[in-house]
Amino acid sequence: MALGVSIVMDKNVLIFMLDLLKPYKVRIIIVFGCMIIVSILGIVYPLLQREIFDQGIMVNNLQVVIRYTLSLVGLFAIEQLFTFIQFVHYEHINRKITNKLIHQVTDHSIQLKLAYHKDNNFAKIINNVYFDINQITQVVNANLLQALVSIFKIMGGMIGLILIDWRLTLVALAVVPIQLLIRGTIAFKRRKYMEKIMKLNEKFSIWFSETFIGIELIKLWNLKKRREQQFNCLRKEIMQIETKMEYVDNYSNLANQSLGTLFMYGLNLLGAILILRGEFTIGGLFAFTAYSMYVMQPVALLADILYQFSSTIPAFKRFMEYFENETEILDGISLLESYEQVKSLSFSGVAFGYPQKEMILKSIDFKIERGEKVAFVGANGSGKSTIINLLLRFFEPATGVIKLNDLKIEEIALNEYRSLFSVMNQRSTLFDDSIRNNINISEELSDEQIYKYLDLATATDFVDFLPDGLDTSVGFAGTKLSGGERQKIALARSLSKKGRIMVLDEATANFDLKSEKKLNDYMTQSEQYDMVIVISHRESILKELDKIFVVDEGVITDVGTFDELILKNDYFSTILSQGKEKGVID
Repeated sequence: MALGVSIVMDKNVLIFMLDLLKPYKVRIIIVFGCMIIVSILGIVYPLLQREIFDQGIMVNNLQVVIRYTLSLVGLFAIEQLFTFIQFVHYEHINRKITNKLIHQVTDHSIQLKLAYHKDNNFAKIINNVYFDINQITQVVNANLLQALVSIFKIMGGMIGLILIDWRLTLVALAVVPIQLLIRGTIAFKRRKYMEKIMKLNEKFSIWFSETFIGIELIKLWNLKKRREQQFNCLRKEIMQIETKMEYVDNYSNLANQSLGTLFMYGLNLLGAILILRGEFTIGGLFAFTAYSMYVMQPVALLADILYQFSSTIPAFKRFMEYFENETEILDGISLLESYEQVKSLSFSGVAFGYPQKEMILKSIDFKIERGEKVAFVGANGSGKSTIINLLLRFFEPATGVIKLNDLKIEEIALNEYRSLFSVMNQRSTLFDDSIRNNINISEELSDEQIYKYLDLATATDFVDFLPDGLDTSVGFAGTKLSGGERQKIALARSLSKKGRIMVLDEATANFDLKSEKKLNDYMTQSEQYDMVIVISHRESILKELDKIFVVDEGVITDVGTFDELILKNDYFSTILSQGKEKGVID
């Protein structure tokens, strides 16, 4: 395939690279300047070496040899100084760009809509992102600058060659397009292999994460051999492609070295003929050889950079595509300036469904007034948790309007809107940190306040008996605690947040009767919240609420108090009976 086709770079990739370097213009200018100075000094070396041979050694003039040798030493010292300055600034740019890319990815990942995280394996995301960043930083940093400097070196070398002998210059130039064509052709093949490697690594990262997430299932079902077979198949595919890439790299290097060696042999032969004819000097041949390297080496470097660029383009594109995924819109009306309290919350004609699936919510209408404590009750899959996810703006309704204080919630600044909610659900997340830090996420609580919320969550009993108390590590995802203990720590954290709306989604699923009663008493008697929203089938809490919404197949089919619904709604009674049979209800 032609060079122009195989090494062509996407315009957006080039723009992306230049944007990465833009904040470091001053340092880039310094690095670039140092590279040019080093290149110019390199051009002077062959001229001095020619004089040492022709004006010194060949005529037995030791003073000329010493003078030019000292000049070479001085040039070498200056070259090393500028090389060191270049290195210091380059390393700074390298660290900053890597840190910037990681920061951008982290920030973007947090702002991505919840649907993306639900549809993608987190290990796959991490693998892709870090693989791509590694590829990008390898190319963007020194290689891009070296590519530009190589052009100057080639120009300088060409001037030196022409000044010495134009005939040998034509020989040197004839090799350049051959070298670029070989590298370009091989680069296209390597790029295809790189695309396959990226897909296989992505597949392997998913397998790897699922193995450790499902380790209990693997042990219980004795799936070790089957997982090993899957591992061997995946690794075999990866190793086969990696081997092909290594062969391609070796072919490229072999072709490059062979061409360079044949060129040098041919150059020496032609130079010897010219010397024997008296048309050339030995010093001139040494100088011409050196200048040839100043053309051939930068050409080889440029070809190698383009070779790397070509195989890195898939990583560039995937990285940029990651940033095209839809993020949450943070901007909106500031509640800090426009609201004093939550007066009402309403759904009007709200429908929702996942792409290419049946609608989960079909037409939801309800209104909650300030001071009300309400519940949503329904069978699994009826849409209860989806209502909460829409309320928290994790998803957007397909149709209909959700309002807070008669203001559409999508018009409100997202961070301020979510600050209104204190949320506790059955699968609350705990970080791999201490109990103290898992509760004091805001970093504003004293130990006295932390114990206050632990007491409300009935968690002081077990925390006080832990050797390190609040400093006890909960482990990854809270695995060092029991299910009930994890839920109580998460509840204490939710209670510590000064939200105006409390949302409890099966929050007491792992609670004992005493703990549940204490929470229910607090929720029903506390005036801290403007409204309380509960998803539960437990009679103990449902009896204390002002209003219960019955949800069936994505529709609210009935509304009333516990006493009203238990008498008139058979579906409601059935849901409670099923809960009792499963031991959910006391």
